[in-house]
Amino acid sequence: DVPVQRHAEYYECCPEEYQDLTFTIHIRRRTLYYGFNIVIPCVLISSLTLLLFILPPDAGEKISLGVTILLSLMVFLLLVAETMPPTSDAVPLIGIYFVCIMVMCSMSIIFTVGVLNFHYRTPDTHMMPYWIKHLICGWLAWGLRMRRPGGANSKKALLQRSQVKDYKLAPLEEKSRSLMANVLDTDDDPRTMANNGSGGFFKMDDSCSTTLTSNGGCVTSLGPALGSPIASTTMRHDITSILRELKKITCKFRKEEEQEDAKNDWKFAAMVMDRLFFIICFVFTMGSTIAILASAPHLIT
Repeated sequence: DVPVQRHAEYYECCPEEYQDLTFTIHIRRRTLYYGFNIVIPCVLISSLTLLLFILPPDAGEKISLGVTILLSLMVFLLLVAETMPPTSDAVPLIGIYFVCIMVMCSMSIIFTVGVLNFHYRTPDTHMMPYWIKHLICGWLAWGLRMRRPGGANSKKALLQRSQVKDYKLAPLEEKSRSLMANVLDTDDDPRTMANNGSGGFFKMDDSCSTTLTSNGGCVTSLGPALGSPIASTTMRHDITSILRELKKITCKFRKEEEQEDAKNDWKFAAMVMDRLFFIICFVFTMGSTIAILASAPHLIT
């Protein structure tokens, strides 16, 4: 625009009127070039930052994607710095927009590092504090409408999940101890007899094992009889060894299940934090984009 103003003044020396015209030249750049070549690619690249929180942590590409997006924004910022006049009196809106997007991208990388730290924690290195289980896995998960597969979508169910596990283990341990005591205290000393197919019978005494045939003969087997004290002691020892091994196997499987549950708790906490950071970055990106671009005086023309 080139507006003009007319001024007329009289001086004491001269009776005639002196006139002057003041032209003001307003120069601005067209926004189509910057919007098509800089703003739209920047908006698309900044929207890719939200994919950091959708990509699964097990993929192993969350940090790489975030750093790649940040480097792309740096390239666009250098391009904007070259096309803009070097001045420190005012900062252009497009420069403010790029700075906001870069801050958001940097924060998203920091958030992603925190999510990965929670996702790969194990019971061998970290014990989940009570406030994480109560605040993140309980209240925050309920507020974000998140639930585990097969779990109830309620805050109370998420908080009582660990207590239910203890209630289930207590009766099993009592039954196991009762069964162990009953087997070990059983008297394996009774004498057994059984009829054979031809009318004879099988008899076991304390010293030997004798088989009486139908014609009056007998056959005596060497070694301890099945009902002798030596055989009873051997049987008790074998049963004790079997129960001891079964107890070791049961404890091993129970420990593995507890470790797996603890890992799943950390992974679920990472999922909740991922959802929370996604909402924060989405609101910040949309808010900054709409606020800065809408404040431009000539956005289209």
